[in-house]
Amino acid sequence: MVGDCYYLSSESAASEVSSRVKNMFITDYTPQGMIVVRAIVLGVPTYITLDDTLAFYKSMPSTLAFSRPESSTNPSIYTAFLEKAWIKANGNVDTVEGGWIGEVMQFFAGTPTVTYWVKYNDATASLADWNRVNSADQVNWVMIAGTYSDSLNCTNSYTKIGLVCSHAYTILSTHNVSDAAGKSYLLYKIRNPWGSDD
Repeated sequence: MVGDCYYLSSESAASEVSSRVKNMFITDYTPQGMIVVRAIVLGVPTYITLDDTLAFYKSMPSTLAFSRPESSTNPSIYTAFLEKAWIKANGNVDTVEGGWIGEVMQFFAGTPTVTYWVKYNDATASLADWNRVNSADQVNWVMIAGTYSDSLNCTNSYTKIGLVCSHAYTILSTHNVSDAAGKSYLLYKIRNPWGSDD
């Protein structure tokens, strides 16, 4: 498994509006087994030509080794080819181990990105943070979150609520819910790019 959660969470977020990612494909699959993807590399529109081979696990020959379809009922493999284009643009699979979300968004569309660095106590966000994310969610912005890697925050905040340290997640939506007593909770629905559930 490649350590490119930053890439996978970005691709997942961008794919919430499928045309954002599908429009990167300049050609459909050709009889010669070639696929052309348009990306932005160092600020320049670049056409990346790929062959139709993908890596599979030796022990599980029907399972893609890297990015794979979200389910057997949605078997689209365009995500695997986009990841292959990302790897090719960066040189090889070793060079994409760890990275920045903003780099991926530049690659997809040349879009500017905004990063907010916030440390939470017990994974609790402020109302201002939730409102900022909620406003972005309402206008379909691509949103990704990440966790810090320092061991103190990791142990005290993230792992006890099921998050992984030094990891990226797709923010799918925001929710304001109330319990039976009427207490309100401001929640984020997130997707782990390496998990099987949201």
